[in-house]
Amino acid sequence: MAEETVFSNLFPAGIVENASKIVGLKNKLDKSIPMLLFKNGFSKMYNETKIFFNDSKRLILFYDRRESKSKKKRSDVLSKCIELKNKYPNETILIGYLIGTDTVNQGDVILQDMTFKIMVGESLLRFLLPYDEIIQKYKTEIDEYFGLN
Repeated sequence: MAEETVFSNLFPAGIVENASKIVGLKNKLDKSIPMLLFKNGFSKMYNETKIFFNDSKRLILFYDRRESKSKKKRSDVLSKCIELKNKYPNETILIGYLIGTDTVNQGDVILQDMTFKIMVGESLLRFLLPYDEIIQKYKTEIDEYFGLN
């Protein structure tokens, strides 16, 4: 239940509580991407929490929920990708974010004669996962949660 404050009575009954439920459910879905990767043929690489691989796709994925605006963090990500490409030259290296910092949904970065794919949001999920099936499952879950069936 949402915390009651002096302003709670300004909103229609139940709307603050429903808004809290919506935000909580959205955050749960946002955080489900690693689990979806595991269910769809990806494994964690070493002890890395943000690096996944899929042997059948010959793909190494550096995944983070949100792209950092920090130049240091961006530099660290690119350094890690260069290190991975040197170790695994035949694999595609993909940098993927659920939430990007601009409107670019996909592109390539070329560093030291190495190409890295960058994908964000829906285009990333469509590339990696059975997107339409997952969205339908989550839509059904949301409808059931709010009694919209």
